[in-house]
Amino acid sequence: IIKALVERLRNPVFEWIIKLVVFNTALVIVYFAFAEFIGFSLEELGVLGKYGAIILWAMGNIVFVVYDIAVSRMAMMYMSVIHPKIKKLLK
Repeated sequence: IIKALVERLRNPVFEWIIKLVVFNTALVIVYFAFAEFIGFSLEELGVLGKYGAIILWAMGNIVFVVYDIAVSRMAMMYMSVIHPKIKKLLK
């Protein structure tokens, strides 16, 4: 829902800033909720845990960007290829 609303702005730089701010806010909330409710933190894992939050943040952002691009392309493909065929079948 947020993706659709943000992409109405038609300013790619501003769209990405908003998307990444929302994603990173959610990531921080989930991390602290996980640490609070489960009683677990990445620091408990030794050397990996020491850098675990940074690794989680970096990989999460990379995966988020790739996923967002893939969803956008799949939506464009659906609207240009599949939707017209379905529309013809329903007429």
